[in-house]
Amino acid sequence: MMAEKSPRLNSHGLLTVLTMNIEVFKTNVTDQDQANMLIARIHGSFMEYTANFDLTDCDHILRVKSSSGSVEPDLLIKLLRDHGFFAELLPDEDKHSIQSFSNLGAGFSSR
Repeated sequence: MMAEKSPRLNSHGLLTVLTMNIEVFKTNVTDQDQANMLIARIHGSFMEYTANFDLTDCDHILRVKSSSGSVEPDLLIKLLRDHGFFAELLPDEDKHSIQSFSNLGAGFSSR
């Protein structure tokens, strides 16, 4: 699991740092319509998650970020499997070679 720190202003106007946990998965999703459907399912099932796919990567990467707590890899793998897809959690050393969320802000689907 990778953690990303994001500065935010709290209700008192003070700067705080939130830690957002990120998991990266190798998948067999190749079609953008399939990816969009799965992102909608992930966002619908896990309100605190933000997800995106990088279908141009040879591993068809799924990145999932949690704004509160940690990402539950087993539940995401099951969700993809229930929709007929494969997903495998990438080890941390592989994640560091993939661009981080902060570099992909424009590619993220927002709610």
